[in-house]
Amino acid sequence: MSKEESFYSNIKPLDIFMYKSSGLIGVAIGILTLSEWAHVSRYIGVVKNKHMICESHIDTGVVEKEFNPKWIDSIVIYRQFLTKVECINLMTCLRKHIGRKYDWGALPATWFRSTIGLILNLKWLRLGMPILNDKNTEFCSEYQALAGAEAGIPLVVNVSPYNASPADIVRDGLCKKIFEGKDMK
Repeated sequence: MSKEESFYSNIKPLDIFMYKSSGLIGVAIGILTLSEWAHVSRYIGVVKNKHMICESHIDTGVVEKEFNPKWIDSIVIYRQFLTKVECINLMTCLRKHIGRKYDWGALPATWFRSTIGLILNLKWLRLGMPILNDKNTEFCSEYQALAGAEAGIPLVVNVSPYNASPADIVRDGLCKKIFEGKDMK
């Protein structure tokens, strides 16, 4: 079985894709969040014979787009075990955010609240609402955490969805690792 076949045989709709990256932005995100994770998206499923994900990306903002595992250096898939009703609610909430811009402005405050709050063990700082928050913009993990919270399916509990980094999603342990793939290119 090829790497790609193995990958697709392990995923289900609404699985969480965590990405590692050797690119400049990915490495910077990893350093600033004390993590190996640079990006997060969710698998939507197969639509018109294409594997689709939803994500907030620096180039596009919040979109639903075709996924190609050859784009990435390394990926780990996490899963929340959801009921059918929870899946419908989460998909609705994820799609409600499509079209929002990428949240560049929140990144410095989010780094400070998430990472410094973690280092100094200041839960109040990590759970706080950003002072300047544009509700029409979201970065990748903020998008996933907010949609989950709106659907009543939290991805994070020890940090506000507005401050969540990709690492916080893994740290909070509300999803289970089911697959790891390296060098998918």
